[in-house]
Amino acid sequence: MCHESSPRKFASAQDLVEAGFFPTTPISYTEKDAILYALGIGATERKYVYEKHPDFAVIPTIIFAATFKGDESAQTVPFPPPQLLMDLDIFKGKVIIDAERSMEVLKAPLPTSVVGSQKWGMKSRFTALTPKKAGLLAEMETFIMDESTGEEVLRLTNSLFFLGKSDLSPAGSPSTLKVTIPDQAPNYTVSDQASCIQADLYRLSGDYNPLHVDPQTAKSYGFDEPILHGLCTLGFAARHVIKACLDGDEKRLKSFRCRFTKPVVPGDRLRTEIWTNPDGEGIVFRTWVVGRGVEGEAVDPIMVLDGGAAQFFD
Repeated sequence: MCHESSPRKFASAQDLVEAGFFPTTPISYTEKDAILYALGIGATERKYVYEKHPDFAVIPTIIFAATFKGDESAQTVPFPPPQLLMDLDIFKGKVIIDAERSMEVLKAPLPTSVVGSQKWGMKSRFTALTPKKAGLLAEMETFIMDESTGEEVLRLTNSLFFLGKSDLSPAGSPSTLKVTIPDQAPNYTVSDQASCIQADLYRLSGDYNPLHVDPQTAKSYGFDEPILHGLCTLGFAARHVIKACLDGDEKRLKSFRCRFTKPVVPGDRLRTEIWTNPDGEGIVFRTWVVGRGVEGEAVDPIMVLDGGAAQFFD
């Protein structure tokens, strides 16, 4: 994601990390949101796109999209959304790259909608800021809370890379988690074609960054054409894992994480390679672009997601 932000001032990186959690903001999704999200990540199964299906369900990675739209389901929302805490003076004028994401379901299964008397809130904090040669790596933690019970429903983390020289000193405790991908043939492989309008569909779930639909904006950031949302690619990979490892039972997805390595273009053909985790429970994965355009023109595989891992409920 790329944008400029309006200032909210902190004197230093250490002050920002020590500020702790920012005020809680509302977050919700409707059955319509669940359907739009499913379509946005390429799902065609009836139980994800038809609200009267007896097994109607929400794909758990919807929570990433919901953090963009907050509590708004009827209208488009500004980009960047203020609840994502990018309106900070430290980040003003920086190009931002989504580097890594993770989610963990703490209270399962997720409901098919969060509306009416069911109130959820989102609170976030910065856990680490690390200067790099090309910019600044910022790590964040977010909890989604059921405000009626006080229970934590999900925990999210994300790493954002802010391009450009930074004068900030290191602050906080950077993540040291590493995912090992086996040097052997995968246990499962799932392929899928992203639609040429995939970004147009996905943006309706809340991420209205013009980078993904406007050619001039894309060119201004160095791309030949609009690129697919990284979180849309993540959603494709999550569907692949659910299909291959869980026999389509999304309720068993306990945690999911990956690192973004290269952009995807709408119309690309994606292949996710999945291995039984050699270091513990669950699986690890990578996702590649293996074809380009509606005709699926073969290309040398391009790794677009790396360091992928997921764990499952029994």
